[in-house]
Amino acid sequence: MHELIGRFPAYEGKGIGAWRSLAVLTVLFAFHAVSARAADLDDTLPASADTPAASRLEATVIPMYGWVTGIDGEVGARGLKASVDVSPMDVVRNLDELIEALDGVYMGAGQIRHDKFGFAYDVVYFNVSSVAQIAGERSASFSTSRPGVGPISGPDLTLSVGGRVDGIVDVAFSYTMATFAGTYRIHETATSHLDVVAGLRVTEVDLKVGVVAEASVAANGKLTLGSISKPFTGTVGQQVNAVARGNETWVDPIIGFMGRSKLDANWYVTGWALAGGFGANSDFLFDVMGGVGYEWSNGISAFAGYRASGTDYENAGFKWDLTLHGPILGMSAAF
Repeated sequence: MHELIGRFPAYEGKGIGAWRSLAVLTVLFAFHAVSARAADLDDTLPASADTPAASRLEATVIPMYGWVTGIDGEVGARGLKASVDVSPMDVVRNLDELIEALDGVYMGAGQIRHDKFGFAYDVVYFNVSSVAQIAGERSASFSTSRPGVGPISGPDLTLSVGGRVDGIVDVAFSYTMATFAGTYRIHETATSHLDVVAGLRVTEVDLKVGVVAEASVAANGKLTLGSISKPFTGTVGQQVNAVARGNETWVDPIIGFMGRSKLDANWYVTGWALAGGFGANSDFLFDVMGGVGYEWSNGISAFAGYRASGTDYENAGFKWDLTLHGPILGMSAAF
């Protein structure tokens, strides 16, 4: 899917649900729109020496690209959950904090194709030590008298009487998303092409959810947070610390389309629409991108666009229901 670029890190609804219909509609629209464009070109474009040779071996490499990602959704480990809402503008406004909180990042892609068949890969890696730091936030609060209420909830949190907890809620994670797919070119002219894509996405997440809370309880009771339990009598304030960690690796099938169409001799538009999971491991995942690029005669391209990728995965107290979205830009080389 690098070819598209090259030749070219809330609540349930906020994480995946709001994007699910958009992803499906985008796949259908991409197929319809590019197919219609292809039909028009076939009718009006005579065969010429400019038409790409079907048997030519081609390769495109994007050694590294940039993706300024907002993060939106909900994560959890060992039943301790936290909502995450960081926009791309939050990231831009807090670049100094991002540099401190980002312990590692890599994004690269590539594709090789012979005749109608090809192989594509895309790798995204983040290591974020503090989501709250990137968002420019330092605290959060909630009130509860039973488990399952508020931005942090789950069986690890029990407040046996009414009370209020104010404190710092933070999430740290390392995230690897690697996509490997076969491609098949179903349409190609001198100015456009459309590929169908089918493959696998490997996702690995090492997640930490941390809480530093000040609890105030105005009755006899007990506050249990993770493995820490504090009894209370009367009106008592007490600091409670808890950290939940989880690590998961899973593989999902992924299918979709990717294509490109020239605007003139150098400018082009490009994009892809992928969907997957389907309950194999993730309940659902999607990856959509649209952008514009400029290609020089030597095969070097510069591109810019917008990408959104979301995954809804849950297993034995571990939850990763996040959408990463934001502007994408970079350069590629075609051989």
